[in-house]
Amino acid sequence: MTQAEQTKAAKEFAEYWQDKGDEKQHTQQFWINLLRNVLGVENAETFIEFEKRVKLSHASFIDAYIPATKVLIEQKDAKIDLHKGYGQSDGSILTPYQQAKRYADEMPNSIRPDWIVVSNFTEFLIYNMETPHAEPVQILLKDLEKEYYRLSFIADTGSIHLKQEMEVSVEAGRIVGKIYDALLKQYKNPESEKTLKSLNMLCVRLVFCLYAEDAGIFNSKSQFHDYMESFRTENMRQALLSLFKVLDTKTEDRDEELEEKLAAFPYVNGGLFTEEDASPASSCASRLERHISAKPVQFPVLLLVPGQGDVQRLPFAHSVQIDVEIEFSPLLADFHAHIDLQQQANKLPTKIYDRL
Repeated sequence: MTQAEQTKAAKEFAEYWQDKGDEKQHTQQFWINLLRNVLGVENAETFIEFEKRVKLSHASFIDAYIPATKVLIEQKDAKIDLHKGYGQSDGSILTPYQQAKRYADEMPNSIRPDWIVVSNFTEFLIYNMETPHAEPVQILLKDLEKEYYRLSFIADTGSIHLKQEMEVSVEAGRIVGKIYDALLKQYKNPESEKTLKSLNMLCVRLVFCLYAEDAGIFNSKSQFHDYMESFRTENMRQALLSLFKVLDTKTEDRDEELEEKLAAFPYVNGGLFTEEDASPASSCASRLERHISAKPVQFPVLLLVPGQGDVQRLPFAHSVQIDVEIEFSPLLADFHAHIDLQQQANKLPTKIYDRL
């Protein structure tokens, strides 16, 4: 299916199911329609299994399971709140996810799910079993037209396993988190709200510059690296401020005497580099994602967690029209010499979603 066909199909699917939601009556039709019409699975009826038996203290049944991608699905009525606990037949109180996780824990290792998807027809909650205690990714049915690609892992049986991609994405995020922690120590008031907002903005901008360099948004594969490498460490802050100002200025509005290495950078619209933008990091990330959305590569945005050496990954993206081959820029290792990043960076695969 083309992107236009999938977008149209996702819109029609959401419109059809917006007022339906009976678990017993609609579950099979809902998932078969989603797989076939939106995700492009030709033999949807044989791709997914319904009412798969699992043995607890008593016989129980998994609502749906997809063997090819190891996805376990727990389906609830539209009136059920997916975040609340409900009484079970054994007297326990479990949320729909906890119920599904209990099923998963009793399955043989060979078929134990990599993903758990909980749905009540109006929303999907996606749990990655590599990080089973992390907050889920949420997709609302009403937003499916623009977010259907985030469900692509359900039907993806390609040679690059999404589980492996996510593992490396998390590791790359940890590396960026180390840079965050090191930079935070350089601020005079590291605990202030202003500092944290500024540092989040800085890291988002740096990640974008690395992406833009490798994806061809900048004029060469080493333009950002070469620019930064031309400065001594103590001058890097001013170098970045000058660069951000240039990126936020249209070519025709720039100083005619601007030095050549700065003038060579393109104008980046969307407000990401607006000098006095004090938006929270999540807003910056959303604006960045909107800017990148015009590109055929999906851009996973990282929201850094202060003092944790870690990141929260905003809604992940897997479905891409092209793969952009990249290298981890030496800039990450050079930016702060005391951070030992190069050895870790060299181990990372060279896909754009792994890089970020």
